[in-house]
Amino acid sequence: MIRQVISNNVRQMTNQEHEQATPIRRPLIRFSLASLLAVVFVAGVLFQPFEQLLRDYFRDRSMVVPTSFDVASGKNVLWSAKLGSVAWGRPVVSGGKVFVGTNNTAGYLDRYPASTDLGVLLCFDAADGQFLWQASNEKLPAGRVHDWPLQGVTS
Repeated sequence: MIRQVISNNVRQMTNQEHEQATPIRRPLIRFSLASLLAVVFVAGVLFQPFEQLLRDYFRDRSMVVPTSFDVASGKNVLWSAKLGSVAWGRPVVSGGKVFVGTNNTAGYLDRYPASTDLGVLLCFDAADGQFLWQASNEKLPAGRVHDWPLQGVTS
């Protein structure tokens, strides 16, 4: 019943009435296309002085990240350092230093030989890998309940 009432009240428009009721949008589309082309042209003109700089930047092979490493030969390796037998986290780099959490099996300090089970935070110089210091943490008194042997410190 409702459909019949609505359809009776709606009258079909002729093509001529439809064209008169619909606003012409072609100039707006042409204006938008012209604006886009102008922006692209201006951007190209402004980008031109920097084009050679960017080409040189991307051609410079020293900026490319290597995809293969060989610690034994030193290929694409700045430096390497001996760590403990377990290192759970990744190194943290800050202020020209590299921090790594591990266990004490590397034995960097004489007062804590490699046989002493500790959690340690090692600090190295980021430029050359020189050992700087070690923060040592003794095992928790609860033992294996909270502190499993040779697990170290996470970064």
